[in-house]
Amino acid sequence: MEHAKQRLLRCLNYNPEALTRDISSILSFNYQVNENARARVAAMLRHDRFQTFMRETQTSTHLLVNGRGDLSAKEGVSPFSVVMVELARMSNTGLIESAPVFLLECFCSEHQPFHPNDPPASAVGIMASIIGQLICQMIEKGQAADLSFISDSKWRKLELLELHTLCTVFKRVVDQIPRDGVVLCIIDEISVYETSRLGEETEMVVKKLVQLTHGGRYPVFKLLVTCYDHALDVGRFFSGYTLDLDEDIKTDDTANWIIASQLS
Repeated sequence: MEHAKQRLLRCLNYNPEALTRDISSILSFNYQVNENARARVAAMLRHDRFQTFMRETQTSTHLLVNGRGDLSAKEGVSPFSVVMVELARMSNTGLIESAPVFLLECFCSEHQPFHPNDPPASAVGIMASIIGQLICQMIEKGQAADLSFISDSKWRKLELLELHTLCTVFKRVVDQIPRDGVVLCIIDEISVYETSRLGEETEMVVKKLVQLTHGGRYPVFKLLVTCYDHALDVGRFFSGYTLDLDEDIKTDDTANWIIASQLS
């Protein structure tokens, strides 16, 4: 079975250092954002809908955050990306002490779709990354991952990074997480992949991930999708589960305190 896991990671071209590099790149931004951006981050962190989502450990759920921020004023890295890194770190260390937590992260803005044939910078890259992260975390936690359901034809499709097969494999692996486990999947700046070339596949992936939050499933699967501006077509999968911040958010002296208190 270890051979199958390693074979899967090779098919995915999975490199655990890639996520580490993404996080280092984002953290190097180090909150160098203007007052308006800090106020927008604070508004998200203190919003009841966001806090309810982050605290949830018993029921699968999903949330789309549309920041309605001014992209032209964004310097290099989205302020939301920095926050997602910090929230992920916190969740990984203490979302729920008595149950295994599997934290999956994808930072789309770190993989811009400049080249037509660049799998990491696409919905394919999202799925390959989160499957790889999940398999590696299962190995680290001593959790069994039965990949015998992957037939020869599926292996061939995985080698080609066929998207539907990637989605199927992800669901089947998630289903093997212990029933008391929590999977938190964060996809930051999804709108980067909502282009005419990539949009259809991006919609498919988001739809499949949202479906994993339906039906009172176990383990608990939580999907958080963020955009500093706003999502386009994928927004329709989050009806009733969307946090739309106001375009005009007043700056005040409490923003820094709110950010510090929520991320400490």
